[in-house]
This record gives sequence, structure tokens and C-alpha cells, in this order.
Amino acid sequence: HIPPMYVDFALSELGRVAKHMILLTIAYGPTCRAGTQGEPLHITLHGPDWWKVRIEAMTGGKVEMVDNCFVVRL
Repeated sequence: HIPPMYVDFALSELGRVAKHMILLTIAYGPTCRAGTQGEPLHITLHGPDWWKVRIEAMTGGKVEMVDNCFVVRL
């Protein structure tokens, strides 16, 4: 539920505060539910390859996919 303009900041903050590992699950498509004001909840929609590149660039970690989760080793 992170707006596109804040994705890099959010990922870099995760990399800054995590000590050894980050585990992320990311939705790649829209949800059928809406926020309290009717707004879409999944607003940064990209595939796993895009996310892998962003996560590695912003956290400095190495990403591997395990059971549809991004495991980031720092």
C-alpha cells in the first residue's frame, strides 16, 4: 500500500533498520477491496522482476524468491 513516489524510501528504510534479513510479500495486481474513501489499496503494481531490482538497489541486499516471498539477505 505504498505510493510509487515512496517505494524507494520505504525500501531503503527497511535496509537501514534491518540487521540481517528482510522478508517481503508483495501483491502484483489490484485488489477487489477499497480503502475507507474508496481508493484502491494496491497502487504500485509491478511484477516480481521489477521489485527484485528495486529491493536490491534500495537495500543493498541480495534477493531470492522463496514461496512467493522476497527474502533479502543483508
